[in-house]
Amino acid sequence: MRALLRLAPVLAVRVGESGIRYGFNCALALSLGVAGAGQMYVGLAVLALLATLARGGLDQAAFRQVAVALGAGRQPAARGVVLAIAAWALLAATLLAGLLLLALPLAPEPLRPVLLRLAPGLPALALLTVAGSLLAALGRPVAGQVVGAILWPALVLLVLALGRVAVGQVALATAAAMALAAGIGAVLVWRGLAPGWAEREAPSRPALAKAAWPFFGVEIVSLLSQNLPLIALGLLASDHEAGLFGLASRIAMLVTILTMATYAVTAPRLARLHGAGDAAGFARALHEANRGVMLLGLPVTLALLAVPAWVLGLFGQEFRAAAPLLVLLVLAQVPNLLVSQCYAALAMTGHQRALLRASLASLVAMLLALVVLLPVLGAFGAALAMMVAAVVMGLGQARAVHRLLGVAPLHAFLPARLLPLAS
Repeated sequence: MRALLRLAPVLAVRVGESGIRYGFNCALALSLGVAGAGQMYVGLAVLALLATLARGGLDQAAFRQVAVALGAGRQPAARGVVLAIAAWALLAATLLAGLLLLALPLAPEPLRPVLLRLAPGLPALALLTVAGSLLAALGRPVAGQVVGAILWPALVLLVLALGRVAVGQVALATAAAMALAAGIGAVLVWRGLAPGWAEREAPSRPALAKAAWPFFGVEIVSLLSQNLPLIALGLLASDHEAGLFGLASRIAMLVTILTMATYAVTAPRLARLHGAGDAAGFARALHEANRGVMLLGLPVTLALLAVPAWVLGLFGQEFRAAAPLLVLLVLAQVPNLLVSQCYAALAMTGHQRALLRASLASLVAMLLALVVLLPVLGAFGAALAMMVAAVVMGLGQARAVHRLLGVAPLHAFLPARLLPLAS
């Protein structure tokens, strides 16, 4: 109970983050309409992919190295890691922003003004994400969440609340909000390791790279799986289809929006039980967490499946056409509910490569489905591709947990009397 109370502020902020991001995406739909929202959704998806490439997983590797260095009282080593990661992210993101600007003539005409205005925000997006991770390593997880994920969409929400604005103005406001969040994050990290910035140790670059690549692989594959269908629609279909799909996909995330916060509670518990060699306790904790997530997500799932057109109509009658997309995308979230804690189980037991393999299999399945279905079915085909990817991902992670840890995640939903027979 005490551990849960200590985690309460972090959980509250994570739930708040999910609410703000959901509100931000819905506000785009309400303010910009189908075509304008589609342009922003595609632009933000491109920006997120490029920022992930710029960080290269180094922010996750830096989290551990900074936390370990500070725990050992080695502030100079922590400062060296911080400066190295910040310099790399800034340089890589600036280069990628330049490449994005050079590639603008290849983008469809309606997307070019949006990408042009968003591009300056790319270095800021990479840096604010790094700053959020580093603040968590410094023992300030709430500040890290605010800087890394809450501040910039909240600022853009304020702009949208002021009145009707054009899509170009929203893109500029987004880039400016990212820059402000990155600046605040940099100041907080700087102060967190002050004084003594003149005293720092250069980190081992090979060690950083070795620690970073598995995290980078999982993150980039996950981001590609989430955003490729939307980007493909924006580039190959139309703003209208991208807008319908973008809003439907974001509403579908309501199924798991609250369950995302459970990671902060279940991951440390699973790590502790695994470290203690308590296999029975580990399995019990995993099953309990899976059941809890299903209880949280099932009511939302049933509600969205029951009245998809009504929910979409809240954002304008033109969005009601996305009702079949919403049904498919909600169903695609069901595997996430069933095996929601497999990611935590594998990550907390040192099986990141198994996560990467499952992610790659999911991405390949999505690409094949997109190639076959998108030209024929458009947005409906993109939704089917996401469903295929979700099933492959869920099965891959569940199989890895069963093979490597000896726990069958789906047994969480069997009656207790049948568990011994099913094991």
